[in-house]
Amino acid sequence: MSRTHSALAATVVLGFLAATPALAQSKPAAAKVASGKTVWPDEGPRTWAPRPTTSEITANDLRTRLYAFADDSMAGRRIGEPMNYKGTAYIASEFKRFGLKPAGDNGTYFQNLTYGPIGYDSTTIKMAVGGTALKVRADFVPVAPTANNGVNGKGNFSGVQTVFAGRLGEPQPLDPATFKGKIAVFLAALPTGGSGNGRGGAGGGGGANLKSCALVPNKFGAYNAAAVEQAVRDSTAARGGAGGRGAGGGRGNNAPGDTRAQAAGAIGTLVIGLEGMTPTAISQLLGSRMGMESTLAAGGAGSIGSATISRSVAQQIFGKSIDALTVGATGQPISGSWTYEWKMSKTPARNVVAIMPGSDPTLSAEYVLVGAHSDHNGTTATGAHHVPVPIKFSRTARRPAA
Repeated sequence: MSRTHSALAATVVLGFLAATPALAQSKPAAAKVASGKTVWPDEGPRTWAPRPTTSEITANDLRTRLYAFADDSMAGRRIGEPMNYKGTAYIASEFKRFGLKPAGDNGTYFQNLTYGPIGYDSTTIKMAVGGTALKVRADFVPVAPTANNGVNGKGNFSGVQTVFAGRLGEPQPLDPATFKGKIAVFLAALPTGGSGNGRGGAGGGGGANLKSCALVPNKFGAYNAAAVEQAVRDSTAARGGAGGRGAGGGRGNNAPGDTRAQAAGAIGTLVIGLEGMTPTAISQLLGSRMGMESTLAAGGAGSIGSATISRSVAQQIFGKSIDALTVGATGQPISGSWTYEWKMSKTPARNVVAIMPGSDPTLSAEYVLVGAHSDHNGTTATGAHHVPVPIKFSRTARRPAA
């Protein structure tokens, strides 16, 4: 690591968010070791009057910066919201004051992110059976696209014939002569992964038992976290789940790997299983969330629109009990429209990126990367109990003179 310590420059980067500067020196002095006593035995005073900062990083110096940055007036600094924008502006101004070089877009300190609200607008979702309008939430909800459910997040049907296709996840292929250009109506896949854990109701794969991090040793760090997540996805798919959220509803609802409707030329699917979705799962599905721009809404080649319907709607479509249906049975035509959309945040989400050059010309192409978050949780109408956590400082460090 000696070469890293003598790198020429330190670049400040942040996954989604901003960071505070760190130094890279050609030959750094040995760090001063404090006595080891607790410097900050409690949270400190409720308020803090700003005072001049110093080149050494001390508890009071941190208070001067953090009390302002974490103040209630910053409204939690949720990314994509005005106060996070204000917070990143403060960080950039400090970087400039320190003399750090901007390393963002177009000579600025900022890297703008394609971040904003994504989801369905429940006020524009429509579906009708034989000309009779259905109620979103009570009668149906569209299925959100995932990486493996074959759904594209767009429904645009007008008087399209419905055909019963049996149960999701079964091996029998569907006859193109029967399903091409039609809407395939499936029963939800049989539950094999539990109750859905509140996320998908009665679907398979939605009931993964998640353990506390304290009970899962050696699963920390980006590499291990990604490996664990992939293992969960693989296990869910093997059980016939639906995007990890339950085949009875939730956010997947097309069993991973069951592309029989697409292969047979169907232009959409309906899945009978709305009763398996909790009110919370439905609200989450129809509520907008914040995220990076996604290609899921468009879907991959061969992906189609899909919705989850209730058993009563299925009976309305086919005019008989679902239990009496056989594959190939035809039902009333349906019409529908919905779109899973992403929009740019009104307040740009951005990283703050800067470079502090070092002094060793032989290491001019090497960088030490340091990152930290600048966002937080925003605001909520529900108060949270706050437990003070003592913070101990065992070393001192230095930064550019303020």
